[in-house]
Amino acid sequence: MLKFAQISDTHIGLSNKTYNQAFHLQSGYPDQLPQLFFALEELIQREGIQFILHTGDVVHEYSPEALRQMQELFSIYSVPVYLCLGNHDLSEPKQIVDLKNVWTNSAPELFKGDVDFSLNFDECSIHVLPNQWGADVYRWTDDQTASFTDAQKKLLEQGLSENTDRLHIIATHALATEIDSHQAGEGAHLHVPTQAFVDYFTDIKRRFPHLQAVVFGHTHMNIHTEQDGCHFVGASSFTEAPFDCKVYAIADNKLSMQTIAMGELIDFNWGYNFGATYVQGRGCDRVL
Repeated sequence: MLKFAQISDTHIGLSNKTYNQAFHLQSGYPDQLPQLFFALEELIQREGIQFILHTGDVVHEYSPEALRQMQELFSIYSVPVYLCLGNHDLSEPKQIVDLKNVWTNSAPELFKGDVDFSLNFDECSIHVLPNQWGADVYRWTDDQTASFTDAQKKLLEQGLSENTDRLHIIATHALATEIDSHQAGEGAHLHVPTQAFVDYFTDIKRRFPHLQAVVFGHTHMNIHTEQDGCHFVGASSFTEAPFDCKVYAIADNKLSMQTIAMGELIDFNWGYNFGATYVQGRGCDRVL
């Protein structure tokens, strides 16, 4: 059996105050990330989790200091952490740094040689592909239009063509599917994907039926929808109450997932916005 945890949207580099000025779903507590990460390490030990998959926005904005903070926090874990870069990870105020190479050179342990990579296990293959934002490649300014480059599509489809006897998973950052309107609260800002982005996933799951899941972050919401046997799973922000993470288990070519709220495992006081319970999702958004 293979077990891994998914967390997302930690936005390292923000304080509690600046986080809650920037985001308006649940209350965020980035100052308490050390406690949250130690609590997750306890879960890793208890559940036998073999690695962590972070689906983006690990930092709020690229800087050498943010990367230093991230690596210090990740040293808490006894298992590898793999990262799918999010839009905030590709944001840099001076816009002069080659962010793709900065990430692979400064934090090579988070990738497999490149920011687009695959993890191959006996039980499954996981293809990590950070989506692009508008016309910029591996850089984000403010455009929320998600896409993959032709080179990324070629790499992905090559990976999906191999090891077809096992299930495959794609990890990206942006919302990768249309969702039921009942999954979101009134006024929720979902960064709805373009039809072209949705259509691409529709096409590849048709051509590669062993693709069983697409996992992502970005929305700060727990999302789960199924289309023709492929599960689309979105993770809420690990920084926001009640500090959800997802635990996946793969055995006998079957995939399961449960969402675990870490709030019960920490000892600092935190508040919860009962006007935004949709962030945590319905029961069907939290398991598969």
